[in-house]
Amino acid sequence: MRPAIQQLDFDVYQRFKGICEVIKQIRVSESGLILDVGGYPGTFAEMIPSYRVITLDTEHCPRKEYVMGSGEALPFA
Repeated sequence: MRPAIQQLDFDVYQRFKGICEVIKQIRVSESGLILDVGGYPGTFAEMIPSYRVITLDTEHCPRKEYVMGSGEALPFA
């Protein structure tokens, strides 16, 4: 487990872990793409490193696969 993940509060960790389990249960392909809207600073992407996760939020973050934008007007085609 990565250090940043180890520092999460228990309830936050459990929430992310539950979402990861759903992704596995619905068999999302690891070659697929997951969009995490409002996911600053990218903790969810750290939880599932074998998946490609695009994190979208209004805060600036230098993280790879991070897009500044609003969930109300997604900046994607």
